Amino acid sequence: MSNHVHQQMSYSGGATKLSHVMRVAHGTFGMRFNRAFSRSGKVANERPKTPLVGGTEAEMRVHFYIEANPIRAGMVKPEKLRFYFWNSYRFYAHGEVDEWTKHITPPQWYIDLDKTPEGRQIAYRVLFRKYLEQTTVSWTQFLSHFIGDALWVRKMETALKEQFCARALARTRASPA
Repeated sequence: MSNHVHQQMSYSGGATKLSHVMRVAHGTFGMRFNRAFSRSGKVANERPKTPLVGGTEAEMRVHFYIEANPIRAGMVKPEKLRFYFWNSYRFYAHGEVDEWTKHITPPQWYIDLDKTPEGRQIAYRVLFRKYLEQTTVSWTQFLSHFIGDALWVRKMETALKEQFCARALARTRASPA
C-alpha cells in the first residue's frame, strides 16, 4: 500500500513490547519504502489498528486478506504477486527467502498444510487461489477489535466491556467528590 502497511504477528510481553515492535517495524519499513520509491515523509499516516485474532480460520483469513491487498488495490496482478517485494507471498507460496522473509516464523496452520516445504507451498497456493475466487471482503470485520468466529468475538467484547467498566468505576471511586 502506498500509505500504510499491513502486518500479522504473534507476540508476548504486553502492550509496551508491541508498541516498541510496531515503532521499529514501521520506522524501518518507512525508511526503506521511501528510499525505494524516492519519496519522503511518513508512510503510515494513522495510528495502527491492532485487532486480536482468535482461531486458526480467522488467522488464515486475515493472512490471505493481507496477501491479497496489493491485488485489490490494483498494484499487482495475481500472477505477478510472487514478484511483489512488499509482501510474504513469495515465502509462503514459493519458499523464497530474502532479507525480509528470513525473519518469518510460519504459523502453525501453515506448517500443518503438509509434511514437506514443497507440499506446504503447493497447498498454500491452492488455498490462496480459492480465497481470491470465493472471498468478498467485508471491510468492517477488519475495523473491529477482535476477528474470529462470532462466539469468540462476543466473549472477547464482553470481557473488554467489563474491563472498561471496572476501570471507569475505579476512576470514579478514586476521584474526589
